[in-house]
Amino acid sequence: MDEEGHLSVEFIITILVMILMGMGMVDIVSERMDLAYEAEKLSEARFLAEKVASNINKVNSAGNGHEIKITLPEKVGKSSYLLWVNSSGVYVEQGGRKGKAVIYPVNIWFNASYGPGYRMMPGKTYRLLNKMNNGKTVIYIINVK
Repeated sequence: MDEEGHLSVEFIITILVMILMGMGMVDIVSERMDLAYEAEKLSEARFLAEKVASNINKVNSAGNGHEIKITLPEKVGKSSYLLWVNSSGVYVEQGGRKGKAVIYPVNIWFNASYGPGYRMMPGKTYRLLNKMNNGKTVIYIINVK
């Protein structure tokens, strides 16, 4: 009888250890999935910044008078975001993380009193216009609607 009781205690301890290990694995997997989801959202936001930067570069290289219309999505990856442009690039922020898309060196017109660049609002349509101003190429970002 002592041997049967000893075997049952070992079995119970083994089951408890396996349950604890399983709970730890579930926690680790859950944390990794959350990180992957956050990385996916940021990559979608970075893709949007790259798209805006590409359009600015196209307008810049096409010459005086060229323009492109671009409409920003309401949300990226079911989350809100911030997007702003200045002469050094297109910046995006989502969920506390930031990304940057580089543009060719060009003058972007914006009112410096409003912040570090031109803030583009989600869900709005903009015209990107290449216009000469005092012999220099300037990209104007104009809110259409």
